[in-house]
Amino acid sequence: MEPFVDVAFSLKGKSLPLDHGYGLFGAVSRVLPAVHEQPGWGLFPVHGKRTGPGVLSLLPSSMLTLRIPASRIGDVLGLFGKTLEVDGQAVVVGIPRVFPLQSRPALQSRFVTIKKFHESPEEFAAAVRRQLSATGVSDKAAVAIGPRRVIKVASHTIVGFPVALDGLSPDESLRVQGEGLGGRRHMGAGLFLPVGRRG
Repeated sequence: MEPFVDVAFSLKGKSLPLDHGYGLFGAVSRVLPAVHEQPGWGLFPVHGKRTGPGVLSLLPSSMLTLRIPASRIGDVLGLFGKTLEVDGQAVVVGIPRVFPLQSRPALQSRFVTIKKFHESPEEFAAAVRRQLSATGVSDKAAVAIGPRRVIKVASHTIVGFPVALDGLSPDESLRVQGEGLGGRRHMGAGLFLPVGRRG
């Protein structure tokens, strides 16, 4: 598998909607159509501080982070200096930094959604196991499913669960981070980070 990297742009502005995944994807795609055209690319939710109902205030550390193949870094540099309109909020994209993926035995994703497996945590865990197996991950890896979560995407409600993995080999860790789990990677779902790191 081609190596993936995280390209993180500084982000300036006041706030974003708390559930901004769909709006952010749309805003980035309008500036950079390649993001919409590449199903394997991921777009992390922006980290900030919840300051009101449905409001996420940006921090000096807030970043716009994309997970893409290393060979495609040049394709996203055009975001630098652009103003993105996200559901009525304007944010300005700053200087990018590139981070190679870190191979760690323990990974976590804040939200994973797998079509048709959103009612039962047990059935969801089994679906996660099947996807991990298809990715080449040993069944010896530990899988922990968090409490059910709901996000809004336009007029739709998307259900998923936090997922934590442990006991991954170095190769398995990089594969899971590169390929992700489930769907909607463009909106931040199914993207994994080493435990303790924010996107």
